[in-house]
Amino acid sequence: MKNRNIVNFIFSVFIILSLSLLSKRSYSLIAIKEVLFILTTFIFFLYFIYQKKLKIFLFDIVFFLFVSFNLILLLFVKVKYFSTLYLDVLLTSTFFYILLRYFSGKFLSILLEIIGGISALYGIFLYLGVDLFNFYANTELSRTPSFFGNSNFFAGVLIVFISITIINLMKEKDLKFKVVHSIVLFLDIIAMFLTKTRAAFFGLLISFIILFYYIIKYKLLNKYFLYTLIALLILVPFFVPKDYWGRIKALKDISHGTPMFRVYTWNSTLKIIKEHPLGVGPGNFRVYYPKYKSKRIFLFEGHHNAETIHAHNDLLENATDMGIFGFFIYLLLIFLLIKIYIFYIPKLLKDKRSRSNGMILIGLYAALMGLLTDNIFSVNLKWLSSIIIFYFIIGTTFAIISKYEKPIIKLNLKPYFFLFVLLFFALFIPSIRRYKSNMILQKAIVYSKYGVQLRAKKEVNKAMKYFINAEKLYSRSLSYNKNNVIGLYFMGNQQIDIYTLNKTQENLKNAMHYYKKVQKISPNYVQIHFLKGKVYYYLKDYKKAEDEFTKYLDQDPVDPQVYNYLVEIYNKADRKKDIKNIYLRLKKEVDQDLNIKPDYYELYQIMESVYTRLSYPETEIIKKYKGLYTRINNLAGKAIVLKRLAYYYLQTDYNAGAEFFKNVKPESKRIKELKDLFKEKE
Repeated sequence: MKNRNIVNFIFSVFIILSLSLLSKRSYSLIAIKEVLFILTTFIFFLYFIYQKKLKIFLFDIVFFLFVSFNLILLLFVKVKYFSTLYLDVLLTSTFFYILLRYFSGKFLSILLEIIGGISALYGIFLYLGVDLFNFYANTELSRTPSFFGNSNFFAGVLIVFISITIINLMKEKDLKFKVVHSIVLFLDIIAMFLTKTRAAFFGLLISFIILFYYIIKYKLLNKYFLYTLIALLILVPFFVPKDYWGRIKALKDISHGTPMFRVYTWNSTLKIIKEHPLGVGPGNFRVYYPKYKSKRIFLFEGHHNAETIHAHNDLLENATDMGIFGFFIYLLLIFLLIKIYIFYIPKLLKDKRSRSNGMILIGLYAALMGLLTDNIFSVNLKWLSSIIIFYFIIGTTFAIISKYEKPIIKLNLKPYFFLFVLLFFALFIPSIRRYKSNMILQKAIVYSKYGVQLRAKKEVNKAMKYFINAEKLYSRSLSYNKNNVIGLYFMGNQQIDIYTLNKTQENLKNAMHYYKKVQKISPNYVQIHFLKGKVYYYLKDYKKAEDEFTKYLDQDPVDPQVYNYLVEIYNKADRKKDIKNIYLRLKKEVDQDLNIKPDYYELYQIMESVYTRLSYPETEIIKKYKGLYTRINNLAGKAIVLKRLAYYYLQTDYNAGAEFFKNVKPESKRIKELKDLFKEKE
């Protein structure tokens, strides 16, 4: 018993650290967290398989089929880099799932609550501007990510923490510990609001529905819990940030912001599934998505060619990566898990000796359904931060039911001990190298950014010094992980930065070398066409530059930088007709964008340039208000009205403008002035 307590304690410390540590750059999937997680998992896995047999249930057979199917797909996919990264995480998480089954359900549920409490407390500190561990370099955060690098990840796992903590509170008989559970629950709920993640609140609602269904049906709610819950609900609104309710109200109109971004993303993802019914390979969604990405999504992403690396829908992404057969296996997994909860919860609740385990299963069931609901709208389970919690749910579930269900077979894994040791090193050593690569890469990016700032200040010598140091660091980073896409991409950019100072064509050739490597790993990444176009332009190979810029425009048709480069190319060849045609194309694209999102200020900036370039008849009003979008953008609260005004003025469609704004009250002197101008032109 004493040895068991020591093992539990050591395991708790390792798992809490695995979930709590994070690199300072949240874009990096592979960081300290993965290294520690793999180390922890395998050490304890090897410890337990040497002592006990593994019970195999029907769910396990389907689960191992799911993992095997992903491994088989890896053999056939053309692009393997992202598949390999995902499968590293998947395999480690599989061993983590098996490992958890050697612990008790009660112990694991308490451990989940502890992790949740620590994460919530740190998340609240972050929101208040106190970065205890300097993970985020004291960056001001409007939505708290806690240890998970992203507020969406954190919100998703909080659903699990809240569900489990409610159950632990209900089961607790000691008043002192009830108070502790209540405090943790309060912190979790406050942290959930501070993530300001709407999808997670929908998931939490589903979780609560399941919890209260069983609570009411089996009369699990006592008066102490009821009083505690009421007190928490009364207190919570006082701690909710004011701007949170604005995000909820914004859902009335899904035509703006992230809701519409998801609609466009899902529609593009369905096109991938239609053309690749057998799947594109595990983790390869990001490789294929740019080819199918809607041109209009720029309006909701907020900037040109933001790299969408996930479908923001777990079901759609699994169907994309694994195809219809793999997707069926995934759905079968979820179905079997739900079936286990529906069967065992009533059975265990009726037995006084098993009632506690039955209640934990309720929390796990609610947590699972809440997490899956969140992942219909949010990030999915291919991220290490989220997948650990997902496997925590199913691992804890089987830690409980393995006591009550007869296994199909019992496996003695001891003969395979050294095989598992080899597998550990096969996963751990690459993770260590990726970790080193990412740590050096982060430092390189800092040097590079500082060099750009110095260049802007005309401090050329200092800027060059930082660029050279950054180049050396990028090179070191790539020596540890030659296929690090982010490192290759930034190394290419660094070569162009150096070229801007020394004008050495060797740097341009180097940049092209790195961009081609990025394109090989992620062939549909559209931004590469823009960057290659710049390199060819600097090399004065204008034909190839034009080809690359044209390919880029097919995906991002309103990026003014590309139009400027093309106009320069056409000017050099005296192709006046092509100049006019390219601006007519831009005008057409901007008009389409404005019909979708008339309040997007950048479009008015582009429009003004187009009208000027095309030499439209310039009435006094157009001359006077040519810079109207700039003035409009500075008027808080009046932006949408005034931006639409700018649109009608620049189109000289005064009648439509007057009709559109006839019911708008003149809330400011400037609006009244502009409305009067409409009346004059009617």
